[in-house]
Amino acid sequence: MKPTTDFPFLLDNPRAWRTYLGGRMLDALHGDSNGEDGHFPEEWILSTVAARNAGREQFPEEGMSHLRGTDVTLKSVLESDTEGYLGKGAAQPTLGVLTKLIDSAEIEELQDRIEALESDQAMDAGVLDGYLTAQALNPLKPEDDDVLPFIFSDSGDPAALPNDDRLLELLKLRAREIRSALNAGAGLDPVIFPLVDENDEEILDGDGIEAVVPWCAGFMMGVQQWPDAAIEDEEVQAALLPIAARMAAEGDELDDETLTLWEAAKADVKPAKDLGDALYQMVDGVFTLKTLLVPNRPVRRNEPRVGRNDPCPCGSNKKFKQCCGKKA
Repeated sequence: MKPTTDFPFLLDNPRAWRTYLGGRMLDALHGDSNGEDGHFPEEWILSTVAARNAGREQFPEEGMSHLRGTDVTLKSVLESDTEGYLGKGAAQPTLGVLTKLIDSAEIEELQDRIEALESDQAMDAGVLDGYLTAQALNPLKPEDDDVLPFIFSDSGDPAALPNDDRLLELLKLRAREIRSALNAGAGLDPVIFPLVDENDEEILDGDGIEAVVPWCAGFMMGVQQWPDAAIEDEEVQAALLPIAARMAAEGDELDDETLTLWEAAKADVKPAKDLGDALYQMVDGVFTLKTLLVPNRPVRRNEPRVGRNDPCPCGSNKKFKQCCGKKA
């Protein structure tokens, strides 16, 4: 049946289940000062797409906007008269429209714990989020134990891993969430810290686009660990351009091959209109890469990995972390 509604119309405030915790601030936004952080940290606005979460298949419309007080979805309304609502020449809204308010208590905790390390090599939450996303696409499918040391050490030294089990748990949770979003084909939310002006208002255009620089830099750091065959593929390089173009000065930290790609991107990629446009280009590039990069095989080592508490292979009878694995 064709949905009928007066225009303009009011929509509900759908929340989406996620693996990470948050949502208390969203409750406060709606007047509930007694809210608590839980597994519904995201409020989806003008949403014509559904959240996809394993084990929640019984909620096929979770995250979709509805006409307030009804079970009529915004998507069905738009599909009933696409030209009338979206204008002449508008395509059917099958691609999906989605804006989010996210209150992630765990992302804030992650950043706080990294800052507490006072390390000049540790990546911040934005950089490491890009790095983890690139590693989730890595055709070699590296294990977390191979990936995490690079977040704390330029050389990937396992001895650089902090003695903070909660921090490592948060990193593994974030890596798993990124992989889940990529496998589902939706729900990828890059960790971006918007720039603010002197009035503490977010800057969404102009210089505000630079907020994506840390994430893009981290992503390209992860790309450097892909196999050469993947990086040299012309289609892969084309999909990388929108991300490589946003790296700004961080390009200085890249190897020669990736730096060349960055310079080409600066010349070829259409400038983003605003922060939202830059984010769209980034996420679109990631999902394009997902279709191009076919997983190869898990990383195999010629020798077993030496754990930090294992005997040092040099024969000193000391633990690895107290001998050859000790930080310089």
